[in-house]
Amino acid sequence: MHTSDPWAAGDAAADPLRHALRLARLNESARGGRRMGDAVRSVVDRSWQRSAAAGVDPELDRPGAVLDRDVLERRRQAHPLAAVRPTLARVLTDLTTSAPHVFALSDARGVLLWVDGSESAVERAGGEMAFEAGTDWSERAAGTNAVGTALVEEHAVQIFSAEHFRPAVHGWTCSASPIRCPETGEILGVLDATGDLRTVDPRTLPYLVGATRAAERVLRGQAERRDGRLRALVRQRAAGAPRPELALSPLGRVVALDRGAGAVDHGAPGADGGDRRWRLPRPAPEGGPIRLPDGRMGHAEPSGDAGFLVYADAPATRRRPAVSLELLGTHSPLARRRDGAQPLSRGHAEILALLVHTPAGITAERLAVLLHGDRANAGTARAACSRLRSRLPGVVQARPYRLATGVDSDLAQVRGRLRAGDLTGAVEAYRGPLLPDSTAPGVREIADDLHAELRGALLEAGDAEALAGWCASPHGADDLRAAEALVVALPHGDPRRGGAAGRIASMRRRLGVDWAPATVDAGAGRGPRG
Repeated sequence: MHTSDPWAAGDAAADPLRHALRLARLNESARGGRRMGDAVRSVVDRSWQRSAAAGVDPELDRPGAVLDRDVLERRRQAHPLAAVRPTLARVLTDLTTSAPHVFALSDARGVLLWVDGSESAVERAGGEMAFEAGTDWSERAAGTNAVGTALVEEHAVQIFSAEHFRPAVHGWTCSASPIRCPETGEILGVLDATGDLRTVDPRTLPYLVGATRAAERVLRGQAERRDGRLRALVRQRAAGAPRPELALSPLGRVVALDRGAGAVDHGAPGADGGDRRWRLPRPAPEGGPIRLPDGRMGHAEPSGDAGFLVYADAPATRRRPAVSLELLGTHSPLARRRDGAQPLSRGHAEILALLVHTPAGITAERLAVLLHGDRANAGTARAACSRLRSRLPGVVQARPYRLATGVDSDLAQVRGRLRAGDLTGAVEAYRGPLLPDSTAPGVREIADDLHAELRGALLEAGDAEALAGWCASPHGADDLRAAEALVVALPHGDPRRGGAAGRIASMRRRLGVDWAPATVDAGAGRGPRG
């Protein structure tokens, strides 16, 4: 019978030595390939299976050092967790007085960057199991352990004695909690507390979680101070100087420039990584071009360590492309020239779609495979390209086959807007699956990948306007997960929210799935995959 908290080793506290012996027998059986099921905690069973699958040698007594002293020091200086060490030292004081402990901070890969604590415990841990700065304690390198397992599970966890995969670590109990970036939600590293197995206490785990929350508050405060410096730069700009369109944190989070009464900073750093709809692709350190949320182009200028100020570019006169291909969501593909539209046969449209997808060009042999699969014939592909070049002069070049400059397409527009993070623009440009009548294997793969990439980006970002556009389109009208995500993304009172909820109910009735409105509010995209 396990404790109510599956992440803590509560069963060991009453009689640690007896529990350790029982676990050692189970551990030996597991290393022999047996599944333990309910005999051990599920988090431990999963980790044992992963460790065995990764080929971790259970008899290994020392994981290899991966960082030499100079590299380790550079990694420490550059790592954001360096700033939270004084806070953690203060918060962990009570734990150090209860029993000798080793405290470690790892990076996001499981490499220990700092190892501190009781001198005797640090010396013993280094001697018995190489628990030292610069060593790799990921699961793939060290097997089941609190640092590595917390990273894989993305959750705080306590690993006791022979719950560790390798016997060299069975004399210890370890607790670890991930520390997340308040701007992105990504794990920056792990805080670990390790002590003798006889000191096991399930209360250590929530204590450690509290310490990591304190560290995240420090990081959040740093981000808020950087935001303040960006706003000050805007307020203090010279008279007549252009005003930035927006500001970005060093990680690409949009920083609200106006914080007056009633202003809401959607981009404010938060414990859960903030609102991903208000992040843009991270600029290069030196700045550079960037697409604004409304689709316009701009350029980011660095502002020291505070982030970037982003200015909109002056609208440029853009030449109309010589040829524009319409390949998405249509059974009648077209090539539009300045003097009119020209219908495309399915075969010619397939070739053009493949060339759009591969700007560097395709050989006749490869083109034949993408068009016909096992029935590929390079001669047939060459003949088809020759006819296409005659029908659309100047559009396709040879050796290798590729599109000429000045050829645009709806397929390329969707991909370009996706790369720029312009989801609303991508949804508008996506009129439906690529060449729905095509049976060419290469075209079908591009079509499936584009549809899945766009849909996945929408569900991940939770952008209300982009989701609304998707759900209003023929290809998104029956997308249950998208409709659920839309209900979550839209504010209460928006009439589209009620319409989306109605569509969800209708879809669930057709699928024979029970539905209650409360399940929709629980989170975007958490239902069954459509």
